[in-house]
Amino acid sequence: TLEDVVVYTDFSNPEYAKNNYGRTLLHRDSHLEALVLGWRPGQHTRAHDHRAADGSPVNVVETAVQGNAGEIIYANEGARWREVERVVQKPGQVMSGGKDLYHLIFNAGDGNMISLHLYWPPRSEERRVGK
Repeated sequence: TLEDVVVYTDFSNPEYAKNNYGRTLLHRDSHLEALVLGWRPGQHTRAHDHRAADGSPVNVVETAVQGNAGEIIYANEGARWREVERVVQKPGQVMSGGKDLYHLIFNAGDGNMISLHLYWPPRSEERRVGK
């Protein structure tokens, strides 16, 4: 529930502004990584894929538990990524993907957003492009 994850977000933490969103690790083992992310209005990730630094695929499931999560999906055209779709997910709707997912996630609302992210296997740094 929202009450279960809201305790892991601290929107007054300066790290949220420094990193463009805040993240708290809930669990990590050799099979799974679970994170809670907190987003202020206007905050977003960089465009990224879900492959580990070595190129191996990382599966992901993401859902907003408070606020609306926006997602921009890209087509990988080699050296360039082209925007192909924009969607807004309401709390409880799920975004998922794997090796072929190229996207950017953003807070699509006027208030704070909290999202839950599950990765398997656990991520290393994903590859990013742009801002």
